[in-house]
Amino acid sequence: MNIPFNKLSRKFANRDDISEIIGNVLQNGYFIHGPQHKLFELELAQYLGAGFVLGVGSGTDALEIALRAVGCKKDSKVINVANAGGYTSLVATNMGCHVIFCDVDPSSLVMSIENLESLLAQDVSAVVVTHLFGNIAPIEAIVSICRKWGIKVIEDCAQAIGGFTEGGRVGTIGDIGTFSFYPTKNLGGIGDGGAVATNNPKIAGALKSLRQYGWGLKYHIDYPNGINSRLDEVQAAVLRIELEELDALNSKRRKIMARYAAALANSRIKIVTAFEEKNAPHLAVLILPEEIHRDDFIEHLLIWGIQTEVHYPVLDADQSGLFKERTYYPLDVSRKALTKIVSIPLFPELLEEEVDLICEVLANYPSKA
Repeated sequence: MNIPFNKLSRKFANRDDISEIIGNVLQNGYFIHGPQHKLFELELAQYLGAGFVLGVGSGTDALEIALRAVGCKKDSKVINVANAGGYTSLVATNMGCHVIFCDVDPSSLVMSIENLESLLAQDVSAVVVTHLFGNIAPIEAIVSICRKWGIKVIEDCAQAIGGFTEGGRVGTIGDIGTFSFYPTKNLGGIGDGGAVATNNPKIAGALKSLRQYGWGLKYHIDYPNGINSRLDEVQAAVLRIELEELDALNSKRRKIMARYAAALANSRIKIVTAFEEKNAPHLAVLILPEEIHRDDFIEHLLIWGIQTEVHYPVLDADQSGLFKERTYYPLDVSRKALTKIVSIPLFPELLEEEVDLICEVLANYPSKA
């Protein structure tokens, strides 16, 4: 058996509804900001419980637009974690911001409140909170702390759409929520796409302007640093269909994660990705004990035909292409986890026999409690 880490062809196989709606877009003749796009913005806003949702070209664009909308510019200070793939750090450094790295919680690998509190200061402009792997960061506590300093909070929900807390869906608790619709995401299209969400009308106006050249009226540039970032009509049409299925697909992900957890019940291998009802698991991330070398574990799974990945192998703080002069950040928890994390397959179209085999291999791997 060859078990892929992900297989998008299964997701869209024999989907007449997808083919039909793409055909309708082609016949309609609106390819940018047409009726499908408008409906998707409205439907996603309703799903999230957000006052405003605006489609953009990608999750990375969403992060840039969000940072600019809350006033970040050259020399602004932005706090984020260093273990989330580099997306926020890339955008912030490209803008000329100073990035400050926060360590993470050892169990969930999301932002540590304790470490964040030690970094906050009056001259920090924004904190970007990543709901990593589908794990929900302690966003309400973070927002409460940041408000005391007058600091804006951006939620990066690229890996957690559909997750929620007592305060609402992720992406609606901070000042702005950002989303990615890259094909492998829980809500994924057939190309790049993203969105920003907010409950603040003033911020919504800035977001709307920034995504399209800084326009107020057409051809009138009223807002500085605008870009061309538009969610196209085909993506919007496909995402409308996918949105209807999101909760059911997230439920499938949680059930698969629960089976992995049961298989590892007597193992020292631990699961990082949470799978409670409030979570929207995106990646099935394990953390290996000290006695297991990651390369050996990966090779063992590969012998059984199980593909794996590492999310993410390099901390942002150590990326040579991001900083001309790097500052060493201890980030003890992030660094310790870096060599011990590994991701195994997690997508709703996994076959029952594939999940059975993965569970069998995990259960029999020699690492008992």
